[in-house]
Amino acid sequence: MSILIFGMILGICLVLTVENTIKLHMKPKKANTEMTPEQKQREEERRIEDEQFDELMRYTGRNK
Repeated sequence: MSILIFGMILGICLVLTVENTIKLHMKPKKANTEMTPEQKQREEERRIEDEQFDELMRYTGRNK
């Protein structure tokens, strides 16, 4: 009787492990959604801010 219970517990653990491994390695499908004008504007503003920040961080001062 204990062998049967131990076997069932072991089998359940193996099945769950295999299922979770398969789920982890599946690639999610990308949704092809177009950006709204507001989203495009926000992305453009973010890109400009990033460029300005990069320029500020690369500033080394005046060379004499």
